[in-house]
Amino acid sequence: MGLVDMYPHRRFVRTEDNRDKMIITAIPEKDCCNFTLFNSSSSPVCVNEAILYEFEHRFADNSRIYTEGYNMLSQTGGTIAHPQPIGEFTDDAHYRMPQTEGFFVGYNVVCVFDGSMHYLFGFASCNRFRGEIRFNKSKMQLALCLEGIEVQPGETVELETVFSDYDESREQIFDRFAACITSRHSIRLPRKIPTGWCSWYCYGADISEENIEENLTAMAERIPFLRHVQIDDGYQAHMGDWFTMSDKFNRNMGELCRHIRDRGMEPAVWVAPFIAEKDSRLLREHPEYFVQDDEGHPLCSGEVTFGGWRNGPWYMLDGSNPQTCRFLTDTFRKMRESWGCRYFKLDANVWGAMPFGRRFDASYTSVEAYRAGMAAIRLGAGEDSFLVGCNAPMWPSIGLVDAMRVTGDVARCFPVFRMRMHEGLYRNWQNGRLWINDPDCVVLEPQPVCQIGGDGQVLSAPAQPGEDEYTFHYAYLYAVGGMVFSGDALSQANAGTLEQLKQLVSTQAHERILFDREPFCIGKIRQADGWDYIVFNEWAEPMSHTIFLDDTYVVREKWGDGKAGACDVLHITVPPHSARILECKRMKERVDR
Repeated sequence: MGLVDMYPHRRFVRTEDNRDKMIITAIPEKDCCNFTLFNSSSSPVCVNEAILYEFEHRFADNSRIYTEGYNMLSQTGGTIAHPQPIGEFTDDAHYRMPQTEGFFVGYNVVCVFDGSMHYLFGFASCNRFRGEIRFNKSKMQLALCLEGIEVQPGETVELETVFSDYDESREQIFDRFAACITSRHSIRLPRKIPTGWCSWYCYGADISEENIEENLTAMAERIPFLRHVQIDDGYQAHMGDWFTMSDKFNRNMGELCRHIRDRGMEPAVWVAPFIAEKDSRLLREHPEYFVQDDEGHPLCSGEVTFGGWRNGPWYMLDGSNPQTCRFLTDTFRKMRESWGCRYFKLDANVWGAMPFGRRFDASYTSVEAYRAGMAAIRLGAGEDSFLVGCNAPMWPSIGLVDAMRVTGDVARCFPVFRMRMHEGLYRNWQNGRLWINDPDCVVLEPQPVCQIGGDGQVLSAPAQPGEDEYTFHYAYLYAVGGMVFSGDALSQANAGTLEQLKQLVSTQAHERILFDREPFCIGKIRQADGWDYIVFNEWAEPMSHTIFLDDTYVVREKWGDGKAGACDVLHITVPPHSARILECKRMKERVDR
């Protein structure tokens, strides 16, 4: 079946007993392969994992790699001999996910570039089982974590689908992978991409009703092209008690949402549906809703994984419990019907998919429990509601969310701008295919804010970005073409900021940016009459480039006031920590012909 058949390989399962009686069958299908697991013994067998492929690879130590994380905040680059995290947080060190000795453990997909060809191995489905791609300098494994499920005598278990292929073009190989995924999951893609404003990057958890009112007024009077007012973390009294407001709000959320709609905007609400803090009423009154420890008590997440970034440690809701699912459905139905809300940013979702503790129904894997919980949320929120996954398990969320955050939190400093650019562009192939990409908020103005990072630490910027560095941030957001939400205090925003926001909103549905290969330095976006070129310089010195065009174009700075000139070769110099966006239109006489 494609690439893996280039290698001698073997398949096996790890079980408590009767290992030789468990049979893995591969069913090839074009460049994919479906798998089943059959128990040929006369007794039940508990299966821990299925190794679908194990082989000696032939990649050089310096071959570049990219692999996804289980969690949205985890991605890995570097080389096959020396994998390096792309963002701040890793599945192994930060989230304490189970590891396999002697291997680096990636998830969902790995792409290896040997200098001329891209080789991609990935899981094209995620219905029940977590897919791991393990590798070291000489060996690779494609494994499914079955988490000790019990397979009855004569029972056949449907496993997941594997994709493998290779191509000179990184874009084309990921296109084919995305097509394979979408053939196996019902993907949710909205007709219109939401826009709006988010409270987190101006006020953090100290959000007040007065803050909401100030920015709502600014939006209604000056920025009507931003439609949603997203009330982020901080409105609730406790994590888990979403209907009890903090003492900084006089109105309840239903009244506030109605007020937002009366002003011509749409309410949007942040919710962390799979967690509750120790002092919450939910945990106190319904301990049975939660994943349990060995003694039958709610399991504290800090004992097995990261405990939470605010008001931790958290406790994890159990989607295998029908009572928990009814609670989630009732909660989001009330938010929809009583609050009138149709937009939900679902944060900390990965806590609903952690492979730790005891579940109400032991036959559920962590992926199944999460997907059951998400289905319950959708049932309550309604098919026409917009769900954004954030700090979520990536592949388990496919088909369940309308949009997915693809980067960590933005902050007003260049090192973070640069990191978010890399995180987001590695996932650019997902936009408009698996979901709408959410690159996080646009921040275009200096603003002090006590912001909490994904590890619970207060983020502090060493220095406010300069104009060029804000240009770098803005250019990346234009390149992504996904959601546009402002993170600035709009009541104080200047005219230049408002114009840039308007430009981003007007162009957010453009075609996907194309990069021939890493690093993501020069990309291009197809337009009806030519191309837009975006050139990034993340370094501390000016960078010059020569780009040979396929025809003669009229070239100018996009949205700039400078003169346009005709050429078939671009000579570009980009200042340090900056970017340039060039509009290249075919000459009019050629278009007319």
